[in-house]
Amino acid sequence: MKYSIFILLSAALLTLTALSACTAPPDQQPITSFEECATAGNPVMESYPRQCRTQTGALFVEVVNAAAPQDAVHTCTPEESAAVACTMEYAPVCGKIVLNMGDTMYQTFGNGCSACSAMKVVSYTPGECPAPIGGERDEHGCLGPAGYSWNEEVGACIREWELNEDQRRAAQIAVMIQSYSPLTVTEVRPGQCTGCFVVSLQDENQNTRTVTLTDWKVSTEETPPGGALEGSLSEEQARTLAQESACTEEGRLSDEAFYNPNTQTWWITLILGTERQGCSPACVVSEHDQSAEINWRCTGLIP
Repeated sequence: MKYSIFILLSAALLTLTALSACTAPPDQQPITSFEECATAGNPVMESYPRQCRTQTGALFVEVVNAAAPQDAVHTCTPEESAAVACTMEYAPVCGKIVLNMGDTMYQTFGNGCSACSAMKVVSYTPGECPAPIGGERDEHGCLGPAGYSWNEEVGACIREWELNEDQRRAAQIAVMIQSYSPLTVTEVRPGQCTGCFVVSLQDENQNTRTVTLTDWKVSTEETPPGGALEGSLSEEQARTLAQESACTEEGRLSDEAFYNPNTQTWWITLILGTERQGCSPACVVSEHDQSAEINWRCTGLIP
C-alpha cells in the first residue's frame, strides 16, 4: 500500500514538473534596435526619425535609409547655400532645416541645389521625406492610430498612459507658451530637480520644439534675441498691463501666468465669459513694448 502511494506521488510530481516546463515563459531577448522595440509593442514617438522607448526607459531611434551608404547625407557648402539659381531637374531630396533655438524640421525639395539654397537648410538625403506617421487626425489634430488623444487640461494631444501627474503639469506649462497649434506632446523627460523637465512638442507638420523647465518655470541657457532687456517686467506689472488692455473685454485674467524668455513675453491664461470651443486663450504681454493682446491658441478646427 505504501509503495503504491509512493508511486502515485512520484507520478504526480513528474507531471507537475513537465507542465511547469511547458508553461514557463521563454527567455526574453534584450531589445537592441528600433525595429525590435516597435515589434515588442512599445510606444513609437511621432518624430523624424521615429523613436521607440522600452518599458525600462531605453530609447531607440529609427535608422532612416539604412541601406544607403554612410556618405548619403550631403552637408551644404557655403557656395551651395549662396546659389541664386538652380536647374529645374527633379531629383527629390529631403532637406534638414535647423530653426532658431535648435528646432528642426524636414522638407522635400526638387533637387539638392534648391535645398541648399533655401534658408536654414544645412543638409539633405536622397529621396522625398517620409510621409507623416500615424494616419488620420481627429478634430483636435491628434493622431489616434499612433495612440494620441486630446487632453483638455494640457491643451494638446498626449498619450494618456505615458504621463504621470507631474509630467502632465510640465506639458501644460510648455504648451501654454506656444503660439501655434494643434500640438502633440511627444515626450516629457524628468530632470534631476523638483519641477525640472524637458518637454518635446510637435505640430501637425512635424516641426519640433523643445521646452526646458526648471522649478516649474520655462528656462533657457541662451540669451533671448536682442539680448537681455533692462527693466524686465514682473508678473505684477504684466498683469496690470493686461488688465488695462482689450484682453479683459473677452474674459478675466486667471491665476495662471508663465514667462517665455525666448520671446520675452508674459502669458496669462484668460477665462472667457463665453466659451470658444477648441481654444485656450491667453493674454500675451510683451516686455519689449509693453503691449498686450490675445493669443487664442485654437486648434484651427472650430465649428
